[in-house]
Amino acid sequence: MRRMLILSLGCALMATTAQGQGKPGSGNFLDPIVMPRVVQETFQAIVEAPTTGYIGLTASSSSFTGDGSFSASVPVATFPAGDSRLAFGLTAGARNVTTSGLFVGGEVFMNQGSNSTRKTDTYFMPSLPGVSGADVDYTQTFRIGREIGARLLMGVEMDELRLYGSLGAANATATIAIETPSEIFGNHTASVTGRVLGAGIEYDVTRNTTIRGELSRTNYGRTTYAAGGSGSAGRHSVNMSRTNASIGLFLRN
Repeated sequence: MRRMLILSLGCALMATTAQGQGKPGSGNFLDPIVMPRVVQETFQAIVEAPTTGYIGLTASSSSFTGDGSFSASVPVATFPAGDSRLAFGLTAGARNVTTSGLFVGGEVFMNQGSNSTRKTDTYFMPSLPGVSGADVDYTQTFRIGREIGARLLMGVEMDELRLYGSLGAANATATIAIETPSEIFGNHTASVTGRVLGAGIEYDVTRNTTIRGELSRTNYGRTTYAAGGSGSAGRHSVNMSRTNASIGLFLRN
C-alpha cells in the first residue's frame, strides 16, 4: 500500500502546486520536482513487476443497436432497431502487477457479431408527379459483423481478487440497407471502428485459473451513405453500438 499512498500524496501535491503554492525557490517543501519523481517511481515499479500472461474464452449477452434514419423526398423515416444474442469470444493478454497491487495490462480480443435485424415502419409518401400519395413500408436491415480489437487495462489486485477498468478500440464490418416492398433504396457495407469502454472483476479460482465478469460497450458511431430509388434519392444513416455483459474462464501462467 506504500506506493499507492505515495501516488495519492503526489496527486494532492500536484493540485497544490498548480495553485502556485509550491514554486521553485519558495522554500516550500511542495517542490514541483516531487510529482515527476512519484510518476517515475510508479512507472518503474510497473515495468519491473513480474508479467502474467493469460488466455480465455468468454460468453456474453450482447445487445446491438442500429438507430437509423432515411431522409429523402419523403418525411424522415426513423428506425430504432436492436438485436440481442448469446455471443462467444476469445481474449489473450498480459499484465504487470506491482507489490502494492496496482496493475497495468493489455489485451487483444475477438467477439461474434450480431444477427441480421430488420425493422419496418410505415410512412406516408406525399404525392409525386403522376403518383398519388400513399402509405409505404420502409424496412431497414443492419448487421454488425465479428468484432476484433485491443485495449489497455488498469486496476488493483487484492489477494485473489482484481478490479479493473479498460479503454480501447474495436473494428467490425457493418452491413446496412433500406428498402420498400417494391424497391431497394440502399445497400451499404462499411468497416466501422469505435472506442471500447469497460469495467470488470476477476477472481483466481486456482493458481492457474481465473473467472471474470465484465460489462463493456463499443460505440461505432454513425455511418451515412447516399441511398435512393425512383424519385426519392436521399441519405441513409445508422448509429451503431454494442453492449456486452460477459463472463469468462481464463488460464494464466
